[in-house]
This record gives sequence, structure tokens and C-alpha cells, in this order.
Amino acid sequence: MRSPRKPPFTLYAFTLVAALIGGWMIYDGLHNRLLGDFVRFDGQLGPWAAIPPALGVDPLDLGFFFVVLGVEWIAAAVGLWLRHRWGYNLGLGLAFLTLFYAFVGTGLAALALVCLTLRPTRAWLARPS
Repeated sequence: MRSPRKPPFTLYAFTLVAALIGGWMIYDGLHNRLLGDFVRFDGQLGPWAAIPPALGVDPLDLGFFFVVLGVEWIAAAVGLWLRHRWGYNLGLGLAFLTLFYAFVGTGLAALALVCLTLRPTRAWLARPS
């Protein structure tokens, strides 16, 4: 029996990013659902809050959406660890979407994109488990 190769650093880095972004989105979404408002800094929502009104949506109605996004970030990391292609694709899609979650979210999403597109992560996914 062939011993599995050690997971690449990029997979650990993506997992950390997914946990940070996903955990925050779950927390912030639950905060909204349970207390009626998102966590605010200096009394303001993040710059992302300008996008939903342009689509005719109240930003305060997006609590459940953020909970789902957060869970999807965690699922993407699990999918990658299990070497499922859907985990990779989900991670890419979430990272692109999270680029609009300005400031810290943008930086972490960019880091997630880098981790996913680097060769060690793609090689991990291509190897049979």
C-alpha cells in the first residue's frame, strides 16, 4: 500500500483562510438573524452593503445568506482535503465572490485564490486518495 503524500502548505493556508472567512460570515450572519443587525465598525456596515440596494435588496435581509456562504467556505475546505473537484470549484467561486467583501475579506479572498491556483494545490487534487 502506497503511503499518501503530505498535504501541501497551500492546502493548510487555504483551510486557514476558509476557516477565518467562513467563521466570520457564520458569526456575522447569525448575529444579524438573532439580533437584527450585522456587526458594525464605527457604526457602519462594510462597503459590501452598497451592492444589495443597487439590486433592490435591503442589506439587513442577508443574514441567512452570510450563514450559508460561511458554511460553504468550510465545505470547500473539506472538499479539497478529500480531493473532490467540487471543493476546488466551490473555493474558486467563493473566493471570487468574497473579493467584494471589502478590506479584510478582499485580502483573504485574494490569498485563497492564490492558494487554489498554485501548483501544489492542483497537484494534491489530481492525485488519487
